[in-house]
Amino acid sequence: MLSNSRNLGLVLLAPAFVFVILFFFAPVVLTGVFGFTNMSTATGITGGAYQITQSSMRDLAEKQGQPDLAEQLSKVVFLVDAPGLEALAKSGADPKLVEEMRAKLEGKEFSSRRDLERAIKDLDNRPRGTRALKAASALFERSISDERFPTEADLFAAVDGLGFDLDAAQQQALANATYTGWTWTTENFTRMVSLPDTRRTFLNTIFYVFATLILFNTGFALVLSISTHYMPEKPAGFFRAVWLLPRISPPVLYVLLWKWLAWDTGFLSAVLEPFGVAPRNWMLNTASDAWIFIILINGFVGASMPRAGFGADASTQRDDIGGVLQGRCRALRAAQSVCPTAARFAPFDDRPAGLCFRR
Repeated sequence: MLSNSRNLGLVLLAPAFVFVILFFFAPVVLTGVFGFTNMSTATGITGGAYQITQSSMRDLAEKQGQPDLAEQLSKVVFLVDAPGLEALAKSGADPKLVEEMRAKLEGKEFSSRRDLERAIKDLDNRPRGTRALKAASALFERSISDERFPTEADLFAAVDGLGFDLDAAQQQALANATYTGWTWTTENFTRMVSLPDTRRTFLNTIFYVFATLILFNTGFALVLSISTHYMPEKPAGFFRAVWLLPRISPPVLYVLLWKWLAWDTGFLSAVLEPFGVAPRNWMLNTASDAWIFIILINGFVGASMPRAGFGADASTQRDDIGGVLQGRCRALRAAQSVCPTAARFAPFDDRPAGLCFRR
């Protein structure tokens, strides 16, 4: 396989293909896919559960259109029922208290703990101390707030246990509002279009991209490549290396240099203050100043690589044109030596340095 030059080239390019797919193509595709989900650090990438919280009840009321159901599920009630009485008996309470509550209070619902405690105090076999009274009343608290349910069936069973009889629409709304995992949705794009700042952000991005590309990545880089192309080799190499410094400099150092230039204690303020210009932070002084420095900061970094590309193209074209002209000059000289009538091409021989490039 490696004996074939074509296969050898593919083998040598294989690592580059892998890196391009892993670090460019795959992130772009995944970003597009994740844009159609509500995935976040809260939802994770695996399946979720069902949990009734304040935020989920707010979503149930506002987004799912079930405000009454959300209000009822958010309430904490105290219900004297068989499981609560059984738990009271197991806690070591007086059996007479348990029996009296079963006879007089079973099946009754109280909206607050205070109401239930008042009802227990009216019993003949009421607890003797405040601590015992509060411990007994806590056993009858019925709420599913902040509880996690692994499936919809568990969630609906818990809601039914509170005495709610939900129809199909309410069950679907409750499941949608309380699910903590990620789901497919176009809400991200709907919110993006509806935000008032979207239009301004889009126009600012277009302006920034075109200004940076036209002024620096294309225009300034082209000027640099042309000017250094016709310089002597040593000065040209020096200036090419200088313009690579913004690209290869550490970002922290690059930021510090711009801060020393533009801040109120920086170079610009120090130079302009003797002329009556008050010191200021030129990066944040006005919106126009901020735009200028944003474009300059990113433009100087972006001009280095296109300059290298334009310079390489110009060198290649020069070599190609020089080779063609030198070949034609040699052909003309040969023609003159064979055919005297070729004397009309004498001007080419009189100034070969002008048309035949010297390498």
